[in-house]
Amino acid sequence: VAAYERAVLEMVDCKVVDCTCAADGGGIYAQACIRVVIFGCEISRCHAERGGGVLCASCEMVLVDVSVVNCTAFFGGGIMGPTSAALTLNGCSVVNCKATATYGGLGCSQ
Repeated sequence: VAAYERAVLEMVDCKVVDCTCAADGGGIYAQACIRVVIFGCEISRCHAERGGGVLCASCEMVLVDVSVVNCTAFFGGGIMGPTSAALTLNGCSVVNCKATATYGGLGCSQ
């Protein structure tokens, strides 16, 4: 799943499973969006260079009751959080996610 440039991405009660990306955001990738809201979803067994499960760059991101399970990346195995924007997690779990370099479960910067 990908969203770009001023988009609003809302996902409810969904599954994102066994996805791979050679670059960023194995399961979900969002860049320069207005807002990303994910509610009641499962993201599992996804892989990428950065943000194995989810990568969000320069977007406000809200995750509610989201499970990120068995995702892998070089940086940010589970979730690579927003750069220069707010991240809100409520009732979420990040389980058995791994990174080769840093941020096995969750990584955020600036």
